Amino acid sequence: METLNKARPPDLITNIEVLTLLEERVLLRNAEEEEAGKEEGSNGKKKKKRANHKLRQRDWIEEQVVTYLKNTPCAKVDFDKLPPLVSKLRSTSKDGFGLTPAETLQILNHMPTEEVDIHLMIDDIQTRLVPEDKHEALLETVRTCVDSSENFTSNEEPKNMMIDEETEFTE
Repeated sequence: METLNKARPPDLITNIEVLTLLEERVLLRNAEEEEAGKEEGSNGKKKKKRANHKLRQRDWIEEQVVTYLKNTPCAKVDFDKLPPLVSKLRSTSKDGFGLTPAETLQILNHMPTEEVDIHLMIDDIQTRLVPEDKHEALLETVRTCVDSSENFTSNEEPKNMMIDEETEFTE
């Protein structure tokens, strides 16, 4: 049995990584189900429907999380540009911003576009990011990672993520 180091905090992952991981899982699962459906048609035998699938609650939650995250700014991020962004956000050099791991995670998850956003995410920003044009430099650095072909708008209507009353989740 493995003994965990209790002094070490858990690793944090960004919404971008969660979205990438869950999209891969959902696509793989859908491809497997499609393949099973083709086999069912050729054999003439009926297999159990997905409704009887043991992990259908997990599957539903994963699909809902993917749907939600696709409507957030993290869906528009160029994944290859993240390592340099994280380095610059964490760096304490003249060109860096000296953010903590928690602040960096918030920046990556929310991809702020307005100065008021970074004031909410970064503690004591007036003394830590001086001069004030560093605030705009931080926003510009974040903008370089966002795919400009798709503009995120928060004015979209949230999708109904409630379970239909007809859906039954029993084992």
